[in-house]
Amino acid sequence: MIAYVRAFSGSLVWIGMVAFFVIGCGSPTQANLENAKPENPLKGKWKLHKRKFDPDTVFLVNPDTIEYVKIITDGTFLWYNYDKESKIVINMAGGSYDLEGGSYTEYIEFFHPPGSFMEGSAIPFRCEVNGDEWLHAGYINDREFDEEIGDYVILNERRLEEIWKRVE
Repeated sequence: MIAYVRAFSGSLVWIGMVAFFVIGCGSPTQANLENAKPENPLKGKWKLHKRKFDPDTVFLVNPDTIEYVKIITDGTFLWYNYDKESKIVINMAGGSYDLEGGSYTEYIEFFHPPGSFMEGSAIPFRCEVNGDEWLHAGYINDREFDEEIGDYVILNERRLEEIWKRVE
């Protein structure tokens, strides 16, 4: 009988400890739900559907042989385009980004081919996600390195609008 009482009281202690952790730690409260970060609507893999880049006045669709892909994770991005027939990467860039409301800014940390004026630039876009489509629009600065001042100078700005389709 004593062994049964010890086993039973040990079970009660165990049940009490589990209940304490479940009630104290495991159940989400309203405050936790309100402070939870919303899911990143850009996270995933995207393919460029069409784009308009000044001086173009209408959206253009890429040839079937060229593929543009952008991969977004929490805080980082990578985009590349390549020729599917020759298997050659044409351009590639990556880095970090900020997303706040309808504003998306890419901070380009690397660019291929090396030596591009794009490396080190921050490109702000207005962005909007509707279902599986992501529209972003902004201005790309054509820059040139000025040896006299030891930095890049802006030659001109060109408006870029892109529509991406979610792949994954």
